[in-house]
Amino acid sequence: MQIWTCTGGANQKWVLKTGPGSGATTPPPITGHTIKPSASSTTCLTAPTNANGAKVVVQSCVNGATSQSWTHNGQTIVVYGNMCLDVTDGSTANGVKMQIWSCTPGAGDSAQHFSVTSDKRIQWAGRNECLDLTSGSLTSGNPVQMWACAAGNTNQVWNII
Repeated sequence: MQIWTCTGGANQKWVLKTGPGSGATTPPPITGHTIKPSASSTTCLTAPTNANGAKVVVQSCVNGATSQSWTHNGQTIVVYGNMCLDVTDGSTANGVKMQIWSCTPGAGDSAQHFSVTSDKRIQWAGRNECLDLTSGSLTSGNPVQMWACAAGNTNQVWNII
């Protein structure tokens, strides 16, 4: 690509497909979903307390519980409308427990950026770290951790419903 004096030639015509003025719309965030480990249809990812540093755990699903209603908004996964799923202290060590922390939904900081893979893993953006059901335990209150992503690790498969 180069900058050149405008002549109106074919190689100087561009079409705006996304963004302001394009007419395209940004898809709305995926809102109000529960996140369940693949091992259980009755256990949900939960942030029992709406506070910075609150641990993220698994608990029995409760229909309509705000502590279990997650929004995948851009790069962030949000609960309570403004609290992001967050890697505690941005640690890259296997076994670091997850928490929620204040964020700007859709933006957040790098410890709050996640993607959902085609094989249903919630992966820390740009890293080979995935949300992991600690020790495979479905016991209520079991904290959720980050662990190196591994194909076939059922502790890292999550159903967003």
